[in-house]
Order: sequence, then C-alpha cells, then structure tokens
Amino acid sequence: MKKLGLGLFIGWLVFFPAGGLAAPVSITVAPSSEISAAAVYLGDIAQISGEDPLQVADLRAVVVGKIPIPGNTMEISSQVFTLRMNASGVDCSEVNWDVPAAISVHRLSQTIAASEFEQLARQKITEQLREGGETRRYTIETLTVPQKLNLPQGEVTYEVMVPSGIKPALTTTVSLTVLVDGKIYKKVVYRARVHIYENVLVAARPLVRQELVAAADLRFQPKEINAYSGACLTDLKDAVGFIMARNVSAGTVLLKNMVDKPIIMQQGLPVHLLARFHGISVQTEGIALQSGREGDRIRVRNAASKKILYGKIIDSNTVEISE
Repeated sequence: MKKLGLGLFIGWLVFFPAGGLAAPVSITVAPSSEISAAAVYLGDIAQISGEDPLQVADLRAVVVGKIPIPGNTMEISSQVFTLRMNASGVDCSEVNWDVPAAISVHRLSQTIAASEFEQLARQKITEQLREGGETRRYTIETLTVPQKLNLPQGEVTYEVMVPSGIKPALTTTVSLTVLVDGKIYKKVVYRARVHIYENVLVAARPLVRQELVAAADLRFQPKEINAYSGACLTDLKDAVGFIMARNVSAGTVLLKNMVDKPIIMQQGLPVHLLARFHGISVQTEGIALQSGREGDRIRVRNAASKKILYGKIIDSNTVEISE
C-alpha cells in the first residue's frame, strides 16, 4: 500500500505541478520582424507557447523597445534583449528561450512625397482664387515645399488651409495638417508667391504733366499687377479725356494717381446754381469763386443775394448747392 501511495503521489507531481510554480513556456524570437506601432512587444517578434494563457498573455505584452519614427529599424543583441526581459519584472524562470545573436525589428511606414504636398497646396490656392472671383491669368511660384514624410500605417487624410489668405506679390502660406486614422500626426507648411496678370493701360509714348490724354496715347499690355495693389488703369474711359498729373515715359503702367480730371470750371466765371429740396429744383445764377474738376466741392456766390455758398461741380456750367 505504501509503495502504491508513493507511486500515485509521484504521478500527481508529474501531471499537476506544485502550487505557485509556473508552467514551462517556450519562446522563439525571430531574427527579423516588422511591426506597425511604435512600441515593440515581445508578442510581435516571438512565438510564445505555454499551458497557462494568462502567463502567455503577460509575456506577449512585455515591451522590449520602441521605434518612434515610422520606417526606422531597431537592432538589438541577444545580451541586451536578456537585460530588457530581466528588467520587465515578468517571471521568466520557467521559460525556454530560443534567441538569435542579433534581432532586427523594422517599423512599417508609408510615405508622402514632397510633390504630393505641393499639389495639395497649389490646388487649395487655385480654389481660393476661384471662390474669390479671380478671373485674371495667374501663376503660382513655389518658394518652399515640405520634405517627404514617413507616416505610420493607416488611412491618411488632410486638412489644407490658407490661414492669412492669398497675398499677391507677397508670401502666401498654406498649412497642411496630416491625419492618420483621423488623428493629427503632423502639420507642415508650403509657401508660394502668386503672380496675377492683366491687360492694363500703358503709355504709348512719353506723356508730360498737364497733357490731355487721347486714346492714341495709350495701349493695352499684359502686366503683372501684384505690386500695384489694384491701382492700375484697365479701362480707356478712366484715362482718355483726363490730364496727366505727372510726367511718364513710354511703356509706363498708368496708375490712378497718374491722371486727373481736367479743370472744367474757372474761377470768376458765371455759373448756374442748382438747389434741390424735397423733390423741387430751383436754379439761379452765381459766380464761381474757385476753379475745379467734375465732382469737386467749391465756393460760389449767389449773384442776387451775394451770399457765399458751397456746391459740387456737375458740369462746366452747373454747381449743385449743398449745405
């Protein structure tokens, strides 16, 4: 009976380990592996087998390193690997290891080329110009382009903005936010200069101050108008019949401040004074006390009452009285 009882006890120990002892586990580490996340888990680079699923799960969750930058590779020796496992705090006393002398782990990535950033930014500039009603010819000069970017694996989307608007002749900045699986990964910046062209009026010959401008004195020519901030003349009616406010050479782009309306009313000459009140017009005679151009406000004197009044020049003979 004693021999039988001892045999049963030994058999029980063989098939049922004593309480508190870990079941044997086998871990085979691959010489090279690929991962998608930054943290390198033991379960990502090794085959782990054992009878206790909780123990296997704990071992699989051990972090043996990190690869912060997608596309990079981590090289680790078997000695360093052993030190990291000992530092993990996980009981490895009953583990059967199969570890190569050198371990290589590569983090998978995807790449956004610089040309893709440029295309997205230029497309955004084009959309902004179109939405703003721009119909003139323009070109986009690239100044700086973000470098190619390595990203983690996942769905890539973009948020593209022109935070300060488009500034012709100045630097236009486009902000590109890169998202992976809906989460912001990185923000980059593209910079460009937008050149806008239009057929504008230029002097066909040298023009001098106080000279009356005729249609033959002008011609249209495509010019980049960025630097003129919308001040250049693009319609003959804004120049023909005007007088030059300054001397210009042939080929000069005509700006609004280079021409002026001619003086059509001379000081001391008789004029018609026109007053309107509640839809009723009253007209009398007066004397212009100042010379002026159409639209100017000048002083006049009522010929009958001798009263000094102010009015706006309507044409060469008429001043509309105003308070």
